[in-house]
Amino acid sequence: KAHTQERIVNGDWDLIIIDQHAWKRLDAGPQEFESKIQEMKDGLQELVLSLHPEKTVEWFQDLMRRRMEQGGAAATLDERKLLDPGAKQAIADLSQMLQTLANRAAKKAEKQADGTGNLIFDSLNIDMLIVDEAHMFKNLWFKTAKGAMVGVSPTNSARALNHDLKVRGINRKTNYHNVMFATATPISRSIAEGYTFSRYMND
Repeated sequence: KAHTQERIVNGDWDLIIIDQHAWKRLDAGPQEFESKIQEMKDGLQELVLSLHPEKTVEWFQDLMRRRMEQGGAAATLDERKLLDPGAKQAIADLSQMLQTLANRAAKKAEKQADGTGNLIFDSLNIDMLIVDEAHMFKNLWFKTAKGAMVGVSPTNSARALNHDLKVRGINRKTNYHNVMFATATPISRSIAEGYTFSRYMND
């Protein structure tokens, strides 16, 4: 791992080509995990409070704190009785995703600390990313009150999430100038897939 990192960082390369398997094994840095977790929390808060303007930010934060402490447990009585169906589903789905993401970030941090973790993408000093077969990364979470329905599936595949975190690193470094996607099938099932690609370039 150290040898590979040294060659990439110190070599005079114009282009580095890696396959999908190697790309998957590059980890995002902790800053990107923290940014993603906060984005998902903010998105859910905005969604739920837009559906229930009578609720307060403090009420929502207390609700999410309890959900995270319970590991994404089943809906509380308050949620079942009082919340809009879209808000209930969004809270249930996203609290589970947040728990999974937080656990994944903690495990990766542990591996980095004991020297057994993967290479960190940010450490390679790469300043441009060109992605072929970009349609492989379209299952990325987005905020919606509709839940799972035909053409709209706000899921978060591990592959798309890992990709998104590393794209964020490039966007942060270059002010959204150096990411390029290539695919012959940007939209195969839903316009929501086009929305996902636009988020990779702008979020």
